[in-house]
Amino acid sequence: MLEQINLEIEALLKDYTHPDSLYKKINGTKTMLENARHELKKLEGIMEKEQLDVEKMSQTSLKTLFYKCLGTHDKQVAKEKEEALAAVLKYEGCKKSVDELTDKLSQLTNRHYEMSKVQDKLDALYEEKRRVMASLNMPEYAKIGQIEKEMSFIRREIKELKEAITPGNMAINTLNEAIELLDSAGDWGTWDLLGGGLVADMMKHDKIDKAKQAILNAQTYVQRLQVELQDVNMSLDGSIQITGGAVFADFFFDGLIADWYMQSKISQSRDNVVATCSKIRKIVNTLSTQLSHKEKDLEAKEREIKCIIEQA
Repeated sequence: MLEQINLEIEALLKDYTHPDSLYKKINGTKTMLENARHELKKLEGIMEKEQLDVEKMSQTSLKTLFYKCLGTHDKQVAKEKEEALAAVLKYEGCKKSVDELTDKLSQLTNRHYEMSKVQDKLDALYEEKRRVMASLNMPEYAKIGQIEKEMSFIRREIKELKEAITPGNMAINTLNEAIELLDSAGDWGTWDLLGGGLVADMMKHDKIDKAKQAILNAQTYVQRLQVELQDVNMSLDGSIQITGGAVFADFFFDGLIADWYMQSKISQSRDNVVATCSKIRKIVNTLSTQLSHKEKDLEAKEREIKCIIEQA
């Protein structure tokens, strides 16, 4: 009887997440989504303003005549276009965050509903197990039952740590990809300065465009990491905290777009990516250490149960 109950409990626990844990993630995701939507609305206004500034600079007005007289009109138009481009990229990054957070919230809500039903089944099985163990009147079974309860909690912690480590590692991988692309862009930029011509310029543009996409992808993984860290009582460093918009990627858009292909800007953006990657790696290393300790705790509990059974 006990063996059958244990098998049923084990089957339910294979893909189990405690509803309270999911509820915490739902609340955290709702807050992030609310912030992201607020940021998106703000960025939409900025984007429209920057595009209007470009249109105004392209038309004849007292202001444009003034810049033309000073001989700085073309530079001013270029500056307005750069600011408009940065605004568009920030808006697109924030829109991506809003879409992903909306999907994540839907997934968590559905998962919470499913796990609530699983929890009801588990509660019923645990109650049945307690009745069976009490009828056997054997203290060894009571001891094993307590240890199994502790093991269930440890397994949950292990699952939560793994769920946080996965997006952390993905963020590190995509940031490393961005670093390699920026290194390559820097190399092509050096060749361009030495007379590499159109080919070098095109290759540099291509590498930076790919680096931009890698950084946006990394932002997605950092966002997922932030949600999962709520389960393990950790938080992100303030400098990489995602509150909704493209905050994480702003250093790239503001730093590099402002003077898109200057060698110094490529180098500065690379250094910022390296620093961010290092901070995330530190978090992942801490999580991995905790995971190792929890796995050892679980093994110790398993040995304890085996010892009780052998001595009974």
